Amino acid sequence: MLALDNLIIARSDEEYMRANIAQIHNAPMRVTDNIETEMTLSIAEMRRLLTKDHTHTKGTSFSRHVIKIGLFFDGTNNNRDGDIPLQAHTNVVKLFNAYKDVNGLDHLKAAGQHRFYIPGLGTRFPENREWRESHDGKAFGKGEQARILYALLEIYNVVYRECNDNIPLFSSFDISAKLQQYTREIETGDPLHDPHAHRPTRRSWFATLNTTVNATFDARLQRLRTTHPSQGKPRISIVVCGFSRGAALARAFLLIV
Repeated sequence: MLALDNLIIARSDEEYMRANIAQIHNAPMRVTDNIETEMTLSIAEMRRLLTKDHTHTKGTSFSRHVIKIGLFFDGTNNNRDGDIPLQAHTNVVKLFNAYKDVNGLDHLKAAGQHRFYIPGLGTRFPENREWRESHDGKAFGKGEQARILYALLEIYNVVYRECNDNIPLFSSFDISAKLQQYTREIETGDPLHDPHAHRPTRRSWFATLNTTVNATFDARLQRLRTTHPSQGKPRISIVVCGFSRGAALARAFLLIV
């Protein structure tokens, strides 16, 4: 049995996303190593599910599409690949391994579900070209914003893929380029940038990204409304887990969502 210390689990459903609010739940005190045991509903959970009101509401799709996304922020100096030799994985990694995914194997394979692991600060994070462990990351939190941005871009990708024949909005190269762009323009400064020109702030940078992405989504949704007029809005469920400083990143991410 494994104790869940300092583990934050947050869930943001569609209704809360519209209001920029997310529910914060406490994690269970213990979790087993057996994935099938953890994924099996308890008697109480089964009872609540069976007695839940499933009355069909006029104007909504009874079997409307559900998109489920799991984001797992590991703690400082914790890394899923780097911790394999010592078998010292955190509970965030164990929860990531237990979360279902479209590319999962056997009982962990599920349509419409996606999972993403974000390595702990100070460890290798190839998407941001952090090729080795760094003291700045462990001591000063360097790379925090890049990890939050990575999670946000992957959410954009999932939603776009679900309504665009599995074609992503951002390729892996695009994501890496965006992370580098943010680091260059906001965190370290661009040496080729005119020092007298206006520089974007963190807030304005994310606002510009959001505007650009929304324009792309609006164009795609307009076509979908024409080709699939009877389809209702999908329900989007986001589960965010974090350990140690990864828990702080999880909370910061939810403020953006």
